[in-house]
Amino acid sequence: MGPHVVNLLNNGISVVLDFAANTVRQRNWMRTLIDASSASHQLHVLDVSDEVCLRRLGERNATGEHPFAVTDEQFHQFTKYFEIPVPSEGFNIVQHDN
Repeated sequence: MGPHVVNLLNNGISVVLDFAANTVRQRNWMRTLIDASSASHQLHVLDVSDEVCLRRLGERNATGEHPFAVTDEQFHQFTKYFEIPVPSEGFNIVQHDN
């Protein structure tokens, strides 16, 4: 997948990666793609409390429109590994707080 993404970027095609970027290790892989292509980039970070996230997940689950309903337990399983991105990782971070 990495070489394909780099090829797209090098040909001027915008790419949105909807991959987990919860840990420094995962983001390091993404950083290698940016470095290999010299593409401009943004890393969007949602900075809200777990309570807000869980409320929003509950609302989304209640609509029945999304093919996957996330449980509270699954949410906590994923978020326990989350490491907030820091400037030293070299990303153009766009922080959202709502």
